Amino acid sequence: MARGEMARRAPVTGRFDEFDRLSLGINQMLDRVDTLNSNIEAVSGGVAHDLKTPLANVAGRLELIRRDMQDSAAVAEHVEAAENYLSQVLRIFNAILRLGEVEAGGRRAAFVDVDLSQLVRDLGEAYTPVFEDADKALTVDIAPKVHLRGDPELLQQLLANLLENALEHSRDAAKVHLRLRRDDDISLHVQDDGPGIALPDQGRVFDRFFRADRSRTSPGNGLGLSLVKAIADLHDAQATVESDAKGAHFRIMFQRPD
Repeated sequence: MARGEMARRAPVTGRFDEFDRLSLGINQMLDRVDTLNSNIEAVSGGVAHDLKTPLANVAGRLELIRRDMQDSAAVAEHVEAAENYLSQVLRIFNAILRLGEVEAGGRRAAFVDVDLSQLVRDLGEAYTPVFEDADKALTVDIAPKVHLRGDPELLQQLLANLLENALEHSRDAAKVHLRLRRDDDISLHVQDDGPGIALPDQGRVFDRFFRADRSRTSPGNGLGLSLVKAIADLHDAQATVESDAKGAHFRIMFQRPD
């Protein structure tokens, strides 16, 4: 391991004595280190990939400003375009910082009682006209008086990211369903009616910077669903996705308060 042979593991004899227990503990630690290293590589590659295009566009606009110095209208157009590209860069950095803050768990100390029914209802009402403007339909079905302890701002961010994802990636004239259920657990659902997520991609949709091939031509940085999972984890909830040719179904399962 010290020589960089990160795939090596301590031997386990199967006798389950103290040496096996020590080896198993070391191997678990090494597996975790390997996962963290893979995450760092993925984030580094994702940041480089997503920053390359807007920064190259800024550089291009600066060259155009140099060329069009005598044309004030053209210069103003180039400056506005450059500002938009820099805004993309800042959004990426802000998303990364927010993701790191959530994963650090510091926000847990500020948990309060949250009226989840009201929070979901308010956000559903706010997004309904947004979906209508996109020629899509959002239906809302909310169980009443659902409360849990959490961070209301982050829970709002979680749901907004799920709705934005459905808005961006569902088909034309799609029907999107937002539901809040209270059974043995509390469950939040965002489901659309197509085109779904390819099976090989379903296990990776919550990974940082992951974007399916079909999504590469649409705006985004592949961090929205990562933030959804991080916020769910912070609230001891489980974020899952199921998908087939009939659409994608995102589910957040919260533990019911004692």
